[in-house]
Amino acid sequence: MDSVVDMLDKETEVMGMKKKRNSVSCREYYSYKLQIRSLNDSMILHIGRLLQQFVVDMYVKLETSRLDYFRKNQTEIRAELYQGIMDSVDVGETRGIKVGRRIILPSTFIGGPRDMRRRRRDDGCKVKVRGSVLDNRWVVPYNPYLLAKFDCHINVEICSTIKAVKYLYKYIYKGHDKVAMNIKSFKNDEDIDEIHSFQSARWISPPEAMWRIYGFSLNEMHPHVMTLQIHLENKQMMSFKNSVNLQSVVNNDFFAKTMLTEYFVMNRVNVNSRQLLYREFPAHYVWSSQFKTWNIRKRCDVVGRIVNVNPFDHERYYLRLLLNHVRGATSFDDLKCVNGVQCLSYRDAALLHGLLESDNSFELCLEEASLYQMPYSLRRLFATLLVYCSPSNPRDLWIKYEKALSDDFKYLNYSDRVKRSKVLGHINIILESMGKTLADYDLLEFDIDDNDIHDDNREISEELSIVINDDDIACAQSLNIEQKYAYDQILDKVFSKVPGLFFIDGPGGSGKTFLYKTILAAVRSKGLIALATASSGVAASILPGKRTAHSRFKIPLVMEEHNTCHVSKQSGLAKLMKDASLIVWDEAPMTSSSCSSKRY
Repeated sequence: MDSVVDMLDKETEVMGMKKKRNSVSCREYYSYKLQIRSLNDSMILHIGRLLQQFVVDMYVKLETSRLDYFRKNQTEIRAELYQGIMDSVDVGETRGIKVGRRIILPSTFIGGPRDMRRRRRDDGCKVKVRGSVLDNRWVVPYNPYLLAKFDCHINVEICSTIKAVKYLYKYIYKGHDKVAMNIKSFKNDEDIDEIHSFQSARWISPPEAMWRIYGFSLNEMHPHVMTLQIHLENKQMMSFKNSVNLQSVVNNDFFAKTMLTEYFVMNRVNVNSRQLLYREFPAHYVWSSQFKTWNIRKRCDVVGRIVNVNPFDHERYYLRLLLNHVRGATSFDDLKCVNGVQCLSYRDAALLHGLLESDNSFELCLEEASLYQMPYSLRRLFATLLVYCSPSNPRDLWIKYEKALSDDFKYLNYSDRVKRSKVLGHINIILESMGKTLADYDLLEFDIDDNDIHDDNREISEELSIVINDDDIACAQSLNIEQKYAYDQILDKVFSKVPGLFFIDGPGGSGKTFLYKTILAAVRSKGLIALATASSGVAASILPGKRTAHSRFKIPLVMEEHNTCHVSKQSGLAKLMKDASLIVWDEAPMTSSSCSSKRY
């Protein structure tokens, strides 16, 4: 709205609507109370600063209720990859509450951190103006009318706080330069609550509160920038209620539709759309989020922008590269087809399109290292190059240096196929420790048994490789009556595969740790997995195969009501916990009750 007349016309339009409601929202109610009317001398409008405090408090209440909605619905809305849901259904899990991860504060909340990053994203784009290189940091708010009227650039700022005084004196009585500093923790285990962070740093002035209560426009972008989704095949993110049946999600094709999949569909059925790149599509077609379809655009200028992808996310990165250069793709496989040649990965397709540089520097590195490095170290170097240097063609590097990488296996009585599987299996273990797998680099040969490489994941291999002390096994003969009773009861449940929960209580020095070590040795000696955890690092260091509970179960150090242990159902840790026959948690009462309840 540009004027009071526009506001009154809008009110008249709303009052003349045929569709009536029996209720009004909280914002509409306060907007009604704050209106100026000639026949209604409202006391609220004549109380000076109290009016300012009133409108701020009322808007804080409105915004808090909206944030509370997102917080309270964290347990209701879940998200997971489409392939992850299919994997869960394949193993018999159909309950939505058992799969997925929580969503915190989405970009749909106007003014939130995700919304602001979406609006002012540093995409690395630069322009050269009058010999100077400019980026997004040079883009500032401005008023077109004032700019044209005074024929000069006028920086527009909101002067509703003490900053107005600062601006006035900054240029007249400028003193020494000063630095504003903010200290933040970058620990990986720090609990991140976007809603709490947004509220803690929130400052609301009376003019902003009035503007938001009246529902006026907060910003305007021209042309409108539309963010385009990008994902690998069957790897799109999906949201669903925790009460939904996963089988119905998989069977319904509507859930699997995204902007990218429907872009392929439009290219298959519409000849004209094949002339467009994916990022050019929003300028000619409009996306219907309700029906998940692209329709011909009739008005409004729109610019498309594909979301950024980290180069470490290799296949998605090369998929984005292809979408920015290949027109009219009709499927994921079509993007991999170059001049009639069907490539095995997006990386290979990008290489054939001439979008990548050669890997000469990586070949020289491996060539030099192969002269003096042992094969074990050479395999670790190879995995490091894959993860952190992003070679354009890992398959060619593997083929060229396979002999050097597998040199320590040539004296073993293995066939070439088994030897190759063993070497790739070791490389895969190293990649998993860095958060990657062979599948991310197109190194799974078609003539290799997949079970030779993925027989056990890294977490399971580590647990099975724990050395069992003979003294711990012999301790079973030294247990007292009470220890022996607990020992027999627990092992009976473990070996009979019957679920059970036991609490061992006793004062310090009564032999609880002695009992734990004996039970762990008995279970592990049978080839079963027994997880040993403790609430403190000191207690964990005493147990064989030591891990703290926070490290093992991904428990946040600061536990709040809506915190969860972020363990994906398709992760190696989830498989380890599923295969474990016994979990020993020493000093469990030292953790909060909400922590243990979320674990079980």
